[in-house]
Formats: sequence, structure tokens, C-alpha cells
Amino acid sequence: MEWQTVCEATNVEDFGACAPPFDDIPAGTKVRITAKTPWYLPIAPFFDLMGAEWIASYLAPAGLTDIDISGEGAYTIVITGEVSGVAQGVGYHTIAIMVVVLALLAGFAAIGLTVFVLLKLEVLMPHIAETAKWIAYAVLGGAGLFLVASIIRRRRT
Repeated sequence: MEWQTVCEATNVEDFGACAPPFDDIPAGTKVRITAKTPWYLPIAPFFDLMGAEWIASYLAPAGLTDIDISGEGAYTIVITGEVSGVAQGVGYHTIAIMVVVLALLAGFAAIGLTVFVLLKLEVLMPHIAETAKWIAYAVLGGAGLFLVASIIRRRRT
């Protein structure tokens, strides 16, 4: 049986407002819901990670079973499932929230990976070494001033 596309959203806002008519779809029909992310948010591959199906099944509309979420390319998120029976159309705002949360997690992961790669390539290393050098100078200078001050105090007594 072929997938029946019930919702194609071109952005996250449309995806949140998309409410397929599950009441009109017979039980056992395999449905497909797609959403495209903007060009500056290529997060679709993160939906192939472990645990994405669990989040999708928890937030999916009532009446869908065998839910699978994946990414096609870098910009298309695909949710597939099967209509289990009489389903009540639940708004997709929860799935839109899930997309935003996963996008934030992907952003934090990308920032961490970028810093790691820059440190590995030693691009930031000269700046870190320069800062450490000046901190060492400050500590040694403070220790030297303390030593000179304690010697001067001993000679006065």
C-alpha cells in the first residue's frame, strides 16, 4: 500500500497549523506528513538519531500508530504512520514545538562541535595560550611583589 500524503508544510508555522482530516481516512491507511525547514535551518538529519521516534510517538496526534520520523536531505522532515481507527484530530502544535526543541538541541550540538573542531585545528589555541601566558605573568608578578614586600617588612623589624 502506498503512503497517502495528508499534509505538506513549507515551513514550521504551516506545519503547526496543519491538521489532516483523520476522520475521513479509513483505518489502516498509511499516512505521510512532510515539513520543509528554512534554508538556514538544515536540521532534518537530526531526526534520524536514536530517540526521535519516541518523541514523535509521544507528541503525535491520536489515532496514529507505527510512527516513524526521519529526515530527507537536509531540509525535509517526514513523519509516517498508520491510522489505527477513529482518530480525533489533534493539532500539530505539539509536533511544531518538538521541531523547535530539536532544532535548539541541534544548534547547541553544532556550536559545541564547532568549538571542538576549532580547538582541534588549533585555531583558538594561540588565543588560549596568550591568555594563559598573561595569567601566569600576573600570578608570578603578584608572588614576586609579595616576596619583595615580605623581605622589606623583615628588614624594618
